[in-house]
Amino acid sequence: MATKSVATVGNVFDLLKLRLPDGSPMNSILNALAERDDFSRFLPAYPCNSGLVHRDLRTISLPTGYQVDIGGSWKSSKSEREPVVESLMTVRGSYEAPSDTFSTMEPELGKRLLAAEKIAFVMALNQQVTKMMLEGSVLPSQSGIVGLMKRDPYITYDNMFTFNVGGSGDDLRSCWLMKPGIDTVHALYNKNHATLGIEQTDKGEWREDGLGTGNDEHRYNIGIEFMVQKGLYVRDQRAVKRICNVPCGVSDSPGADLIEQIINASIINAPTGGVMSVAAADGQITDTPAPWLLMCDERLYAKLVIMANAHLEVKQSDNNLYRTKLNMIGDNIIICRMDALNKTIGSGEADVKEAS
Repeated sequence: MATKSVATVGNVFDLLKLRLPDGSPMNSILNALAERDDFSRFLPAYPCNSGLVHRDLRTISLPTGYQVDIGGSWKSSKSEREPVVESLMTVRGSYEAPSDTFSTMEPELGKRLLAAEKIAFVMALNQQVTKMMLEGSVLPSQSGIVGLMKRDPYITYDNMFTFNVGGSGDDLRSCWLMKPGIDTVHALYNKNHATLGIEQTDKGEWREDGLGTGNDEHRYNIGIEFMVQKGLYVRDQRAVKRICNVPCGVSDSPGADLIEQIINASIINAPTGGVMSVAAADGQITDTPAPWLLMCDERLYAKLVIMANAHLEVKQSDNNLYRTKLNMIGDNIIICRMDALNKTIGSGEADVKEAS
């Protein structure tokens, strides 16, 4: 069972915060979401520092030391930083269904079916938010963000931040290594929002007129409003690595080459940070080095696990920060499924080119 702390599902999903503006509980909807979505489950979330925007300075160089003779002189040096501004995005959705859809069966079964519909809708919205974090908005706007795929240094491969598996064709994929932590990469939420960027509001039942051919033809509907508002902050660019040009056609077997590049990416140009806060049973908080999270779409996830298991390069282990059995490469890379990366067969990512 995963330890329930900021190390697992993040602040957005902490039980004490799962409240609607009227004080009513959000039941199990977001708990189910957190258990099914590895990105939200494992990547911690922290409040942005300016409403819907997070402003900070990212270190781009460290101080320099100088060799001097005894009695000699030396220059002063300092770290250099660049300003970083990250935006939160808002995704809303409305669910409507005829009331009798859930009333033609036993009441308890109807309630369960409606609850399942709510969970599916919130999961779909969260998947859309996660997809935008990686790919960005099709039409950038105030509520959109620049996806990781469209940012330097991830738009080309250089074997420092982006590693090339060498595939070609129409079914290419990328997987993303992330080292979570407050000092590396984490999700953002609006601390000023009543439910920290997660909303579910039942709008009740209403009569819809003007249906069919008769003026008096009508039915009764139920409606629910949802909202997910999140962002992504990469404090240390070394904490996010893209493994690109992975062949994922039906007959492709990207086994050893993919494993090799994943391990290379976890070692080369690796961050020194990445700390997770873990709550023990007695309530004591301990800072623990974070593992690498390997985010994959469903097809790559399946190929990676099947092919790697054949060579004993992937194992199921509970020897990890979350204390639950997970597919792992070695003892510090957890393989995660991110359905927001899913592609249909024959419509994969564009070929990622070498940095010039």
